[in-house]
Amino acid sequence: MQNVVTNGNILTFVAPSGGVTGGTPVLLGSLLVIPVSTVAAGLTAGGSTRGEFSALPKKTTDDMSTYGTKAYWDNTNKYLTTTSTSNTFVGYSTDTTAGTSATTVQAYLHGAPA
Repeated sequence: MQNVVTNGNILTFVAPSGGVTGGTPVLLGSLLVIPVSTVAAGLTAGGSTRGEFSALPKKTTDDMSTYGTKAYWDNTNKYLTTTSTSNTFVGYSTDTTAGTSATTVQAYLHGAPA
């Protein structure tokens, strides 16, 4: 198609204030993006919006060890949580070891704002 810009797996965006760090999630509106590299604020960056990612930050007290547990992004604390209130639905846990003592989780990000 003549008007296709991208397949949606990697999107380009302007890095927000403070820039972005490769591999560290950033919320752009309602879309969680995993930047592919570290980029200074105001420069063009690329980031993954969907797929399965490991070592994403997780709220330690949340149990995400059941495969398919809904994952929400807490943009204040910059981690995934099971709490939906005031957070953005971004995908599902795919990590059966992400219990209440875990600080990270493997998760599938759906890439579409809910």
